[in-house]
Amino acid sequence: MDNNIDNLQNNNFSKIKKSHIYSSTPVFILIIIITLGIGILAGFLISEKETEISPLHQKTTKESTENILFWTCSMHPQIKQDGPGRCPICSMDLIPMKEDAGGGGKASLKLGERARQLAAVKTEPVGYKELTKSIYTVGKINYDESKVSHVTSWTGGRIDKLYVNFTGTIVQKNEHLVFIYSPELVSAQNEYLIAYKGLKTLQKSSIRETVAGSTSLLKNTRDRLLLWGITEDQIKKLEQTQKTETSLTIYAPTGGTVIDKNVFEGMYVKTGDRLFTIADLSRVWLYLDIYEYDLPWIMYGQDVEVSTESFPGEVFHGTVVFIDPFLDEDTRAVRVRVNMDNRDGKLKPGMFANAVIKARFGANGIIFDPDIAGKYMCPMHPDITSDQPDNCPECGMRLEPVGKRQQSGFGMKGMDMGISESSLHNHQGVLSVPHSAVLYTGLRNVVYVEKQEANYEPREVKLGPKADGYYHVIAGLKLGERVVTKGNFLIDSQMQLLGKPSLLFAEGSGFNERDGKEDKMPDSVLTDYTFDAPQFRDAISRIIDVYFSIRTRLANDSMDGIEKSILSMEEKVKKIKGNNLDLPENVYKELMKKFAHMDHQLADMSGKSLDETREAFKNISKNLREYVEEFHYRLKETKKVYIFFCPMAEASWVQENGEIGNPYFGSKMLNCGTLENEIP
Repeated sequence: MDNNIDNLQNNNFSKIKKSHIYSSTPVFILIIIITLGIGILAGFLISEKETEISPLHQKTTKESTENILFWTCSMHPQIKQDGPGRCPICSMDLIPMKEDAGGGGKASLKLGERARQLAAVKTEPVGYKELTKSIYTVGKINYDESKVSHVTSWTGGRIDKLYVNFTGTIVQKNEHLVFIYSPELVSAQNEYLIAYKGLKTLQKSSIRETVAGSTSLLKNTRDRLLLWGITEDQIKKLEQTQKTETSLTIYAPTGGTVIDKNVFEGMYVKTGDRLFTIADLSRVWLYLDIYEYDLPWIMYGQDVEVSTESFPGEVFHGTVVFIDPFLDEDTRAVRVRVNMDNRDGKLKPGMFANAVIKARFGANGIIFDPDIAGKYMCPMHPDITSDQPDNCPECGMRLEPVGKRQQSGFGMKGMDMGISESSLHNHQGVLSVPHSAVLYTGLRNVVYVEKQEANYEPREVKLGPKADGYYHVIAGLKLGERVVTKGNFLIDSQMQLLGKPSLLFAEGSGFNERDGKEDKMPDSVLTDYTFDAPQFRDAISRIIDVYFSIRTRLANDSMDGIEKSILSMEEKVKKIKGNNLDLPENVYKELMKKFAHMDHQLADMSGKSLDETREAFKNISKNLREYVEEFHYRLKETKKVYIFFCPMAEASWVQENGEIGNPYFGSKMLNCGTLENEIP
C-alpha cells in the first residue's frame, strides 16, 4: 500500500514539473538573450577603452623617460649615471633628475609655488643699516686712583685725640681728623713769637738792614708753621694771645671716605707717617678684561652698559678712557679702564660687574662716538675733554685731538678695510645682509639672490666684520636686491643635485653626456670611496702616533724626547712621499698635496724652544687635520680621532681621545678649546 502511495506522488510531481517548464520557456529565453547582450556590450566598451588608454599611457611613460637628464644619489650628488641603479658609495637607490627639475637656467634655480611653501623660502632686501657689534665681558669695580689721598703726619709727636676712629667714615674737606702733641711745634711757635716781637720792636729803627733781617726771620718761621699744618687763623690767634699751642690739629685735605686708618690714640708718630687714606667714591673705575680678538672693537670714548648682581635690572653707564698698551700673557687679555659716575654710592669697590660695549662701525672702521668726535683731550688725564685746544686744568698740558695717541692706550681708530667710505657708507649706515642669508665654507661666502619671482641664483660675496644680526657687505650685492634668508640650504642642496653652481661647487659639478664614450668616473669622485691600503695604513698610523706623542709633551710643558720624535716623524713622512704604498694613483696624488711640505716644516721645528716648537706645531697640525678630514675615514681599519680648535691660539690639533689637552698653552690653559669634529 505504501508503494502505491509513493508511485502516485511521483507521477503527480512529474506532471507538475513538466507543466511549469513549458509554461516558463519565453521568460527563460528572454533572460538568456539579455545576458548575452550585456556581455557583448561590456566587451566592446572594454576593448574600446583599452584602445584609448594604452597609447596615452605609453606616450606618458615615454615622455617621462625622455625628460630624465641623469640618475644621481641624494647623498652624493657628484655621482651621475645614465640609468637607474645604486650609489657606488652608500648603496642608496639613485633618483632621476629631469629637465624641468629646478629650471631657471644653468646657474639658477626656479621653484614652483608648492616647492617654495615646502621649503619655507623667505627673502629680505639688501639695505643700509647702522651696524653695531656687542662685546660682552666682565670686570671689577675699583677706586678712582686720581681721587685717593693720603693724610700724613707733618711733624713728629703723640696722637692725643682721634676725631675719625674707624674705617668707612665719610669726611668733608677741611674737617678735623687728629689732635697731635708735638714738642717741635712748641719750639717753632716760640721762634715765631720771638721773631714777631723783634720785628715790632725794630720797625721804628732807622737801620734798614736790621729791619730787613727781622722781617726775613719772621717770614721763615711763619712758612715753617704753615708747612707743619698750622693755619692762617691759628697763626693770627698766636700773635694775639702770645701763647703757644702744645698740640696740632690735622685737617682733611679732601672730602671722601676713609678707606684706611693706621693710627690709634696715644700712638707716637714720626714726620711723614701715613695716618689715613681717603678716597672720593663719587666716581669709580671699572676694569674690564678684553680678549685680543675683540680688541679692535674697543676705542676711547665708547659708552659701556654695566650691570651688577646687587642691582638686578638696573643698567649703569660708563665711558672707556684708557686701554692698557700691553697684553697679559697669562690671560691673553688687555685691561680696559672705564670711568663710572657713582654719586648715588651704589657701586662699591670690589664688586664684580657684567659689561656690554657696543661698537658702531662704517665702511672704513669703527665710528667715533658723536659726543667726542672732533674734541680735544689731555694725554695725562683722558677723562678731561674740551671743544677747544686749551690747557688741561689738572696738569697744564696742551689738549690734543681725540685719537691722536691711540697707540699709547687711548683707543683705536678702527679696522681699515681698504675701501672708500663714500662707496659703501651713507648717513643711514652700511650695506648689510642678515646672518641667516650667508652660507660659508671658510673660503667662500655665498648668498642666494632672487633675480625674478621664485628664481634664485648663487652669488659669492665679500663680507666685512660680523655685527649683531648682520654682516657688512663689501662687494657682491647691490642696494635693493632680495636675498634668501630662510630655505637657502634647501635651495643649495637642490643646486648641488642638479650639478649647478653651489656653495661647495663654484663652477657646478656638471653633467656631460656620454656620446657613446667609455664611462669613466672623475678622479675627484674616487676619493669618496673607501679604500684598503695596508702598507699606507701602517705608515700613516706610525706618523699619527708620533704626532700624538709630540702633542702630549707640549700639553705637559715638556721638551723631553720631543727632538727624537720630530726626527722620527720627519723620516716617516719622507718615506710615504717616496712610495705610493699600494694606493690608487689618483688618491696618492691627492694625499701628497697634504704632505708636500710637512717634512720641511718638521725640520724647521727641530732645535727650537718650547714656545717656538708650539708655534711650528700649528702648521703640522693644519696639514694633519686636512688629511684626517678628507682621507682618514675612507681608509679601512683606522682608529677614531678627534679634532679640537683653540680660539686663543687660532689653531687646531688632532687628538687620540676626546679629553682635551691643549698643546699650545699647556698647563696655563690646558682645557682651552672646543671639539670641532670626530673622525670615525
